[in-house]
Amino acid sequence: MKGNYDENTVNSLLCLWEAVLDLRSMKEPNKASELLENFIACWGTATVRDLIVSSSLIDQIEKHWPAYEEKVGDPFDWEYVPAFLNEYIIRTNLSYTFDCSDEQGEAIIEQILCPST
Repeated sequence: MKGNYDENTVNSLLCLWEAVLDLRSMKEPNKASELLENFIACWGTATVRDLIVSSSLIDQIEKHWPAYEEKVGDPFDWEYVPAFLNEYIIRTNLSYTFDCSDEQGEAIIEQILCPST
């Protein structure tokens, strides 16, 4: 996403950045936090922040929120965004652009709503 941001998207981006920071500060790292930490070590925090702001990841997060809210109802900022980010990182092993296609978004929301074991 590039261009002008409305208030809701700015809020979503702030929630996404907060999820990045929370993932980095986990006491017991998981696969996603390790991948993110390696990516940040390579590219730097400022670059990662800029990539997130200019990516399509936030578009997919916002697009699939209504389905999650309807089925699960957990808070957007504390549950949904971190879950989406975690699944995105695991599925993609992170790409330099932080872009997320419609197909990836569909697969991520499906995994969050109906986790396979």
